[in-house]
Amino acid sequence: MAKSLATNILACFLAYLLTPVLADNNVVETDKGLIRGKEDVVLGKTIYQFLGVPYAEPPIGARRFKRAVPIQSKWEKTRESIQFQASCPQQRLEAAFFERTDPNDPSWQLNEDCLYLNIMTPSLKSSDKLPVIFWIHGGSLRVGNAAWWHGQTLASQENVVVVSINYRLGSLGFLTVQDSDGNTVIDANIGLLDQHLALTWVRDNIAAFGGDPTNVVIAGHSAGSISATYHMISPQSRGLFRSAALYGGTCLLKDVYYTKWSDSNRVFDLFRSKTSCNDSHFTPQQSLECLQKLSTEDLLTAQHQASMAAIYPFRPIVDSYFLPDDPALLISQGSFNPVNVIIGTTANDGAVFSATIPGYEQGFPGVLLNQMVYGFYHSYPDEIRSLIVHHYTDYSLPNDLIKNRQMVDQFLTEALFQAPVDELAIQLAKRGYPAFVFIFDQKTEQSAYYPSYSGVIHQMEIPYIYGYPLHHPDYVKDNYTEDDRQVSINMMKIIGGLARNGKPEVDVDWQPYSSSNKSYLHIKNPLKIEKNYLPQATTFWNKVIPSLIDRSDSDAQMSFIKCQLGNDKLRKENRNYFYITVGSLAFSFSIILLVQYLNKDKNKQD
Repeated sequence: MAKSLATNILACFLAYLLTPVLADNNVVETDKGLIRGKEDVVLGKTIYQFLGVPYAEPPIGARRFKRAVPIQSKWEKTRESIQFQASCPQQRLEAAFFERTDPNDPSWQLNEDCLYLNIMTPSLKSSDKLPVIFWIHGGSLRVGNAAWWHGQTLASQENVVVVSINYRLGSLGFLTVQDSDGNTVIDANIGLLDQHLALTWVRDNIAAFGGDPTNVVIAGHSAGSISATYHMISPQSRGLFRSAALYGGTCLLKDVYYTKWSDSNRVFDLFRSKTSCNDSHFTPQQSLECLQKLSTEDLLTAQHQASMAAIYPFRPIVDSYFLPDDPALLISQGSFNPVNVIIGTTANDGAVFSATIPGYEQGFPGVLLNQMVYGFYHSYPDEIRSLIVHHYTDYSLPNDLIKNRQMVDQFLTEALFQAPVDELAIQLAKRGYPAFVFIFDQKTEQSAYYPSYSGVIHQMEIPYIYGYPLHHPDYVKDNYTEDDRQVSINMMKIIGGLARNGKPEVDVDWQPYSSSNKSYLHIKNPLKIEKNYLPQATTFWNKVIPSLIDRSDSDAQMSFIKCQLGNDKLRKENRNYFYITVGSLAFSFSIILLVQYLNKDKNKQD
């Protein structure tokens, strides 16, 4: 009995000694103090999660509309980091495929104290030096959060560290103004600078989570991908990442930034006019002080009303600091930070703009194409808009609603997504930076988020990158097939290979893109290399249209476009455009020749 008692005492003593060690397995020391995460077993592998880790001082009170600053002082107690934090203030979109937040999670809540990041890692050994994937969520710089996508499966399958971040959105992230003397009163590009600060946090701290601060992939979707391209050309972000994974967006997409302060100042005046700070005698500084005192709800209301008067009014701007010049110009000059790139779109990315229009399932009348072209290319000459409409009109089926819908989607996909991919990839290749181009064409057939008739739409590829067909959060409503699982494995290998070796790891001969080798990866099951990336679309948008427009004079790329698509006057004007024939292009003999050439090219392809 004495022996048994001694054994029990020894066991209790050992348990006492070991329990703190076991409890502290998930504790990591950052430069501001200790944080405790949690463990999860994903497909047989332990993944450590640290959720809601602050990377900046809360941007509230006097810090509203100010550039974020790092955490100023250390915390004394171990900080619990076991759940996502609130999203940055936003007005959620009704489209089901946009919203990927668990409504029962804290990330469903909104709070201006939102500058947090999340880390999912298979190791906490600094000696492991695992590649890091730094994810920037999409959402038009208006909506979204770091909890939209969960990185456990990607981390477990590719042995990488996955970091996702919140950053300020809408007016809180992209409202800016200068006074009459040219002094910046509200810092420009606050949301992008939030991302930059998070990147520096990763550089300074990720080794404690098993990551390699010298081997970071900056990745994102849609506005997140566009943001990543800004970092690729910003001198402020140089050295903070080695590779980039761009899904469904580049900064060459039309009208995503301003080059003139007059446009941003006009947005500021528009926004202010929707608030109680609309005093004509206020200086910009007085307006700022007034706006800092308003409630978050008042700001969101004003933001919504301003967005009704202008398309995506809150955008980045060329500020001479983060964006030293027009991004399109910098790209054409090859002013890149050294980087290896994977870049691509889905087969029907452009449907993100049309699938939410009432009647999408039944199809569209032909006039909608005119409205779309007028809306996106308002500042182009009439003849050029007519040429675009002609290029995307199927005259053999002018009254076929489904065909008209398909042509609208094709126009939006090629103009806004796929042609810019070609342009950016070629510019990268000219400077010796390998770019691997893809088109994702795997449709999620059993999805609760996407309309079955929308094709492989914007964002459909992201669950595959995150391994959801293999393992996904319980609240996710998609069901996946064996084909989906194989495609997901390949999508993870692609970004995992980029992270490890600077190039994708797939079982086909996927070569870097260039003007002489426009091969690309067609992502479906099985994978297939295709030659000559979309020759008609890329020629039309990257050669024909630019040759007809002097961008520096027309200012077509960054014009301030009023949202008047629903305006009766515009409807009337667009009906007129719809009935314009090719003969009306006689205004310019060169345009007539182009139309004849395009007709001939179409007939050949048909």
